[in-house]
Amino acid sequence: MEAVAKAVPATGWLKKAELPLVSIRGNADKAFTSYQLVMYPEGETGAAVKLLTKKLKEIFPAELKIHSKAHIELGSFYAREEMEETIIRWIQRICNAESRFVVTMNNFGSVPPHVLYLRIQDHQPFFRLISKLRVIDNYIFLNGYGEVEWSSRPVCKLADQLQPGFDHSKIKDYAKLDYHANFLAYNLVLLKSTSLEEEPVVVNVFPLYP
Repeated sequence: MEAVAKAVPATGWLKKAELPLVSIRGNADKAFTSYQLVMYPEGETGAAVKLLTKKLKEIFPAELKIHSKAHIELGSFYAREEMEETIIRWIQRICNAESRFVVTMNNFGSVPPHVLYLRIQDHQPFFRLISKLRVIDNYIFLNGYGEVEWSSRPVCKLADQLQPGFDHSKIKDYAKLDYHANFLAYNLVLLKSTSLEEEPVVVNVFPLYP
C-alpha cells in the first residue's frame, strides 16, 4: 500500500477542545498524569508516514512541534497512576472483543495555529470503538480529573504547537495536496506523560482481534 500525493484542494475540521496543563494536583494533593489512547499507522503506510514527518522536520525545523510518531488520538484524560491497573483491565476486555479494521487517510488538513494532520476518510470504525471505551468514563470522572475527552473527528496528527509569527501559507500548501494511503489497525495504545515537554511513554498495547 503506497502513499501518493497530487494537487487537489482539501478543507474541513471539527475543533477539539484543549485540555488543561498536565501535572495538575487534586484536592488530596495527589499528582495527576496525562493519558492518551492512540493508534499508529501500521506497515508500509506507517513507514511512509514516518518519512513524511522526517521531511516536515527538515522544512519546519523550529516552527512546528513534529510528533516523533504520527498518531490518531481516540481520547485523552487525566488520572492518578494508581488507577492504571483498572483502566488497563477494562480497555483490554473491550479490545479482546473488537476486530481489526482498515483505516484510509485522504488529504492533508490544518487548523492554524495548532495542528497539521492527515484526514481519515471513514470515522465509523473509530466511533464504534469509542462507544465501547466509554465504559471508563465514570471511573475517570469520579476518581480522576474531569471527563474523558473523546475525539469527535479522529485525524492522524503530524504536528502541533506552531510558534508565534509562523507563516501559515506554508501549511496551506499542504492543505492543497491529496495524500491517499491505508493500513490495517492492529492495536490501541495507551500513552502517558507528566509534562508538556516530555515525549509520552507507552503504558500498554491492546491488540485488536484478527
